[in-house]
Amino acid sequence: MDVFVGIARAIILPPDLQTSKSLDGDSLAQSALQIMVVRVCDLGVWVVKNGEEMRKAFLSNSLIIQKYNHLESEYVKVIKEISRLHANLVKLSDQSEELDKNLKGTKQAEKAT
Repeated sequence: MDVFVGIARAIILPPDLQTSKSLDGDSLAQSALQIMVVRVCDLGVWVVKNGEEMRKAFLSNSLIIQKYNHLESEYVKVIKEISRLHANLVKLSDQSEELDKNLKGTKQAEKAT
């Protein structure tokens, strides 16, 4: 009971009852219980009032997350395509160098003949 009284005085009760020395354990518990019931009811009313807003916000966040995931997968696809194109460019560059060497060799052979 002492633990409950301490918690009630510190957290649940309004400031004027927190400092009241005249409340014994039972009346303090009764006051705390009444205040808790009122606060739970207030919370219920708040949830009913704001529940739709919270649901909309959750759905909006869910859509944002889905869009982010889609964009991330598209980004990964683009990066893979860039890597593929870069690899092709490197191959073409190597082939171009090989062709240049062959062409120079052919021109030198023609000059020699």
